[in-house]
Amino acid sequence: MAEAFGLAAMVVYNWWVVVPFRPGLLRSPDSLFSDLEAAGQPDAVLFQHLDLLAGALLMAALLLGAPTLWRRARGEWTAMVAFAAAGATGGIFSYACVEGTNAVCRSLQWHFQLPLHHYLHMASGIVEFGALTLTLILAVRRHRGLVSGAARRYRALAWVLAVSYPLLGVAYLTDRMGAFVEPIFFVTFTTMVLSYLFEGARPAEAEASAAWAGTGSVSRPEPGGAELGTSGRRVILRPHRIRAVHRRDRRCPDPGAAAVADMAASARRPDLKVPAGVRRTLSPLPRRPTGPGSRHRERRGPPRPW
Repeated sequence: MAEAFGLAAMVVYNWWVVVPFRPGLLRSPDSLFSDLEAAGQPDAVLFQHLDLLAGALLMAALLLGAPTLWRRARGEWTAMVAFAAAGATGGIFSYACVEGTNAVCRSLQWHFQLPLHHYLHMASGIVEFGALTLTLILAVRRHRGLVSGAARRYRALAWVLAVSYPLLGVAYLTDRMGAFVEPIFFVTFTTMVLSYLFEGARPAEAEASAAWAGTGSVSRPEPGGAELGTSGRRVILRPHRIRAVHRRDRRCPDPGAAAVADMAASARRPDLKVPAGVRRTLSPLPRRPTGPGSRHRERRGPPRPW
């Protein structure tokens, strides 16, 4: 249900898609789509109500999915709630005039001579951008070292924002090409919100990312897999995943990743020590005799678990 509300919110949030097909709405490529909500603009009230509806739908999605989303990452959930609230606030308070293409409005804005609701709309936009950027940063940190689809998607979105923010700054300060820069953020924010919500619909991937960050755990073994246990959650690592983890443990500074790699090695080599705080849940493997009369000798050097 939370995913459905989130999807509906993003459909409403992207009302800007229909603007290029409505003659007379976007009169200049230097205008921002948010300027269409300014007082006196055609369909300004409609666009304000759409922003308010999008924020309300996203807030409902976050509240419905709170049991899962809050437990998975509290900081991301809180920042996403701030994003939804800021979006709804921007729909309640509109611009008093279009400062992007109106020199008089721009001058009044910089001298703080416009009505309060104009600055409240500006403040809500700043909070909206900042909250979702913070959500993305936290998501990238939570997936640090992972090679899953969600991890790659979050890292790609972070690169897009890193390139787009300077462009947005130039467009805002020079009042140029705003209609081409602003949609980049709309698309990026939409992808981020949907990735965050639908990540909760795949418990295995979400819990694996939590375990990688050092907060997940596994309670009982399953055939064909290895498990870790530290905090009450269960994560199953298939053999091919274990091999990938062990190959990455030397260059990944995350202590959670090192714990997973050490546990994977311990599943194969019972003589290895399990890191502190990590509980073994696999039955020990039989050891080969290594005495003087045995034809098996203890391997020297780094362990080769596979």
